[in-house]
Amino acid sequence: MGASNSVVSSPAAAPTKKCLECQENSSLLKDCELLEDMFEEIYEHGTVVAQLLAANSEIVTLIVGEEKVRITCHKALLGYFSRFFEAALYGGFSEAAAMEISLPDEKVENMKCFVAWLYIGSLMIACNRGVVEIKNTHEYDSNGVEICSHGRENGPETHERKLNVLSLWVLGDKLMCPSFANSVINACLIFYDDESPYELPEVKYVFENTTPNSELRVLFKRLIAADGPLRKGRHTEDKNTTEREAWLSILENGGEIVRECVQDGFTNYIPRDDKESPFAKENLAKFMQNVPEITAEEWIKKRCP
Repeated sequence: MGASNSVVSSPAAAPTKKCLECQENSSLLKDCELLEDMFEEIYEHGTVVAQLLAANSEIVTLIVGEEKVRITCHKALLGYFSRFFEAALYGGFSEAAAMEISLPDEKVENMKCFVAWLYIGSLMIACNRGVVEIKNTHEYDSNGVEICSHGRENGPETHERKLNVLSLWVLGDKLMCPSFANSVINACLIFYDDESPYELPEVKYVFENTTPNSELRVLFKRLIAADGPLRKGRHTEDKNTTEREAWLSILENGGEIVRECVQDGFTNYIPRDDKESPFAKENLAKFMQNVPEITAEEWIKKRCP
């Protein structure tokens, strides 16, 4: 932009149409589309939340972890989005009468994230752990023409951060909350890109904490098939020497990872824009859980007469 075009910031403006710079930059265009999807997701989720809270304002206390941290949440939200909580709170169990549920094996931070997601509907906003950080700042020049200044930042790329995010999917699966689990899958597809590839600790975690046909394991099998851990050029310099050696040890010893991934091999590379890539839109459904087709109105009639 020229010096004569002053810029007026408007952080709250929703990206309702593609901005000029986004149309010319595929990376920015992807981020604009991601923001639009997020706003639409939040709007639709918020509509459901409003209906549920209007129908039932009862509060449940979740007693989480060894520390027995108490986290409160509306009963209707827990019951509608999670089949686990629906059974516990509406199925005649003792928890329904006490309005308290003990979850001693769960991580406090994960449950806080889950409860926040129930109200918000966006994993990126609900979980303050750097899943995907997006600067949502739209700017306009003096002529009112929208320009784009936001982009995606993945935050610190550490094993701990990724393992924390993967553990959210395991939680969503355990609580039988497919919408939450699918939100985690979307986050995985964002940060497991060419600049942030999967690594062995994450693969081990997934195979140790999921069943063979689970959606998260299917995703990781496709990630391995598309970006083989032993392909030439994936491990460079001393930084990744240990990673390569660890993978060679896995292959030598066999086990579940080898049995399930050997058919596709460990040396392949599929470009991100290829239709066989796990990032291709046509493959997205393979990694998503089925969400029960029951509207808020139908559920309220059943559970909140």
